[in-house]
Amino acid sequence: MTRSSSASATSPLGIAAWASVPAAVSGLLWPLAAALLLRLLWAWSVPVEPVSDSGIYDEFARSLAAGRGYAYAEGQLTAYWPVGTAALYGALYHVFGAGPVPIVVLNLLLGLLAVALTHALAQRHFDARTATVAAWLVACWPLMIQFTTILASELLFLVLLMATLYAWGHRAIAPLPRAGLWGGLLCAAVYVRPTALPLFIILPLAQAWQERAWHGALTSALVAVIVAAAMLAPWALRNQAVFGTPVLVSTNFGPNLWMGNNPDSKGVYMDLPSDAPSHEVERDRHLKRAAVDFILENPRRYVELSLKRLVATFGRESIGVTWNEPALRRSWGPGAIVPLKLVSSLYWAGLLILGLVGLSLALARRHIGLLHPLVLVGALFLAVPVLTVGQDRYHVPLNGILAIFASWAMVWLKDRYAAASAPSRPLP
Repeated sequence: MTRSSSASATSPLGIAAWASVPAAVSGLLWPLAAALLLRLLWAWSVPVEPVSDSGIYDEFARSLAAGRGYAYAEGQLTAYWPVGTAALYGALYHVFGAGPVPIVVLNLLLGLLAVALTHALAQRHFDARTATVAAWLVACWPLMIQFTTILASELLFLVLLMATLYAWGHRAIAPLPRAGLWGGLLCAAVYVRPTALPLFIILPLAQAWQERAWHGALTSALVAVIVAAAMLAPWALRNQAVFGTPVLVSTNFGPNLWMGNNPDSKGVYMDLPSDAPSHEVERDRHLKRAAVDFILENPRRYVELSLKRLVATFGRESIGVTWNEPALRRSWGPGAIVPLKLVSSLYWAGLLILGLVGLSLALARRHIGLLHPLVLVGALFLAVPVLTVGQDRYHVPLNGILAIFASWAMVWLKDRYAAASAPSRPLP
C-alpha cells in the first residue's frame, strides 16, 4: 500500500472509504439518518398515549401477551378487527412488557424500513436520483414521523405492502421461491388489513403483462396462494371453533361497508346501529346485506357518497396529530394542534399534486404502463375507501408509491429548469 492510499484509508473522516460506497447506498444513508433523528426527537417530546383505535389495539395486545387470546378486556373472544397488528404488539409486550418502549422501537424500525423500501422501489422502477428524493420525502413526512408514538396498523401495513412489491419484482430470486416470498409477505399484510387480498390476483396480472405470457404468472399465483392458505389456516380454524362458522380474517367488512353506505351515512365512520345482531358473524352478514341493498336501490346516492368518501380520504392528512392530540396538548400545548394539522395536510397536498404530475409524466412518456404494479396497487388503495368508507388514514398505503411518483416529477422539473436556464451554445 502506498503512503497516499494508506493515509486516505485511515483519514479521520474516511473520505476514501466513503467515496467507495455505491451511489445507491450513499443516497439512502442520509435520508435514513434524518428519518431516525426526526423520529427520535418526536418520541422524546411526545409520550405514547393510546386513544381511539390505538386503545383497542393496546387492549387486544395485552390480552394476547397475557395468554387470554384475541379478546376484549372483559374476556370476549373476537375477530372483529384483523389480528395482525395486535398480534405483533402482543408478542412484543410478552417479551419486553407492555408499555411505550416496544411501541416506539417497533415504529422506529417500521419508519426506517418505509424509507429503505421506497428508495429500493424507486431505484428499480426509475433511477438513483428519483430514489434519493423519494427516500427524503418519506424520511421527512410529518404523518410518518407522528406515527412513531401511535399504536396502529398504518405503518405496519405500508411496510408489508412495500416489501411485497419489492419481493415480487426481485428477479435475482428464482420464480417459485420468489412467489412463495411475496405470497407470505402479502398474507402477513392481509392479517393486518384484508383489503390487500385482491393483490393475489393483481400482481400475477402485472407479471403476465410484463412477461407477455400467462404460464409463469399462473404458476406464481398458485404458489403464492398455497403459501397464504397455509398461513391463514390456523386463524380460520380458530375462528371456526369460536364462532361456529368460517371466518377467513375478520368480521368488520360488513360494518365498514354499512358505515359508508346507509340512509344516514356521510361516507365516513359512524356508530353501528343499536338493533344490529350481537353475534359478530351475523352482524357482519346483516350489515353487508343492508349496505348492498342500499347501494342497489340508491345508485345516485351511492355516487354522491363516493365523492364524499373521496374528499374525506384524500382531502387532508391530520390523523397523526389527532391520535397524538391528548399527549400533544400536555407536551406542546393546545396551540400546537392546529399548526401541526396544517403542516401535515399541506405536506400531503403538495405530494399528492406532485405525485399525480409524476404519474401523468411517467405514463405520457411511456416510462410505465397502466398495468405497471405501482399503478395497479395505487388504483386498488384509491378505490377501496372511495367504494366503502372514507377516512384520511385510509390513504396511507399509497404514501410510498405517491412519494416515488412525486420524486420523479421533482427530478423532471429540476431537469427542465436546468435545461431552460442553461446558456444556448453559439452556432459553429
